[in-house]
Amino acid sequence: IPGVGLQCPNNVRYFSGSYDLQFVHDVYEYFLYSGDRQFLTRIYPATVKAIGWVGSAVDSTGLLSFSHYAHQGGCGLYAYSSCDHLTYLNALYYETLSEMSALAKAEKDRGQAEIYAQKALKIRSVVRSKLWDASIGAYKMSLEHPEIFPQDGNALAIVSGVAEASQVNSILAYLRK
Repeated sequence: IPGVGLQCPNNVRYFSGSYDLQFVHDVYEYFLYSGDRQFLTRIYPATVKAIGWVGSAVDSTGLLSFSHYAHQGGCGLYAYSSCDHLTYLNALYYETLSEMSALAKAEKDRGQAEIYAQKALKIRSVVRSKLWDASIGAYKMSLEHPEIFPQDGNALAIVSGVAEASQVNSILAYLRK
């Protein structure tokens, strides 16, 4: 169920914001390739709930961080337990907001489509301004770990469109090293 996490044995609750984003992405790709409007109409409210829950984790930095959920046994990304303002998670959020805009248009929810598009542009701008390290030529892992330049975050920055065209060759050269 989007936004509520996975109930595990002994009532331990784990969650990952990236799973909610992946859920929306999967709905988008299924609809893109199937054109199944009945499915989209049925599942669209759940995508709205998922993206809304994830968006509630944007903090005063303008970036996603699930640190306020850390005490509940979860984080934003399954691979990290630090709950940082991760490039990977924020690039995924940008991509998913763009996809939600397309889903909202398909559902003739034009006002919401524009809101998602504007949120996508805003998160992309913040990622570019706060997580790019021009001296290294790559994106930092997070605000909290500016000395780490991970493959996943940099690759997703390219694939999602967060990285500017002028940054792509620099990122690829860094990753080759």
